[in-house]
Amino acid sequence: AAMCEFAGKGIRHLVIDRTGFVKGDRDRIAVETVPSWIYPARYACWFLVEEKLLAAFRPAYRLVSDFVGSDSGVYPLEGAEAYFKGFILELAPAGATDVPIPAEKPVLVNVGCGGRIHSDWINIDLAETRPGVIAHDITRSLPLESGSCDAVYHSAVLEHIRPHEAGQLLGECFRVLKPGGVLRLGVPDLEEIARLYLEKLDLAAGGSPEAEADYDWMVLEMIDQIARERSGGQMLHYLARDPMPNRDFVLERIGVEGEEIIETLRRNPEALATPVRAGSPEERAALIGRFRLSGEVHQWMYDRFSLGRILRRAGFEEIARVGHDESRIFGWQNYHLEITPRGQLIKPDLLVMEARKPAV
Repeated sequence: AAMCEFAGKGIRHLVIDRTGFVKGDRDRIAVETVPSWIYPARYACWFLVEEKLLAAFRPAYRLVSDFVGSDSGVYPLEGAEAYFKGFILELAPAGATDVPIPAEKPVLVNVGCGGRIHSDWINIDLAETRPGVIAHDITRSLPLESGSCDAVYHSAVLEHIRPHEAGQLLGECFRVLKPGGVLRLGVPDLEEIARLYLEKLDLAAGGSPEAEADYDWMVLEMIDQIARERSGGQMLHYLARDPMPNRDFVLERIGVEGEEIIETLRRNPEALATPVRAGSPEERAALIGRFRLSGEVHQWMYDRFSLGRILRRAGFEEIARVGHDESRIFGWQNYHLEITPRGQLIKPDLLVMEARKPAV
């Protein structure tokens, strides 16, 4: 109620100063002892779950920044780990419920849809990539009423968002879902990338020329989209190679999406990105910074453990890894968002998980 009162009065920014948090799924109350050289005292101290506190401010406020003090370490707390942190919040823009909700049919939302859309879904992205796509900054809010959606889906989106904004997006997904609604999301699988990298490293170091090409590709998968300074990075140049020494392995990793990129490069070799050139270090820094804030680079990576954990912290339950052809979303196979009508995987390298908003 207090959060709504802040928003109703138009208070634009809120600062939450040094606050105690605990890693896990539930708050903890402990007894804090003041050092005797300050003054002798003991009193109750409430350690909060960070994501639950931030969720209490949504959708009225969005997270702008977080900060730590001089005591930036992690401390033991009754079998858990505690830490201290602060936040700066900003009043979210008006218009959080602009999208009309269709009547008498399931409300399905595709967030960060890119070019993969279906007419039965509400398709939202940062820009209107094609007719029928609603342009909206998904890192700030979702333009939907609370408890209005049967399912929310996003694929290859979360890794492009800073970790604190990722938690905010999942909180928005939780907010707009009906009780019992399903969230489905896919991200590059850090665990699988790491395992394949180590496997190909051992084989390449043992003298296998075939494994050396696979090793080079796995290094790109792991690093390039995090480190690149221009669109496409070194990965685009690798895909432009003709012939490509390990084409079958690469396409096994990146599927139909990769085939489409390769075909585009064959038809239009000028599509290869050029290095950033500028007249001064300041201009170069501005160009690189502008690109790295454009949404193409990866801001984080997830595996089955870290993705499950962030989903739990957002309030979801029944969290499970699923295949591209299975879902708790009714009629999933008919939408062809991950598998083409011919049965080809669009992005086979994704880790896909589903979770449910509690029914009560």
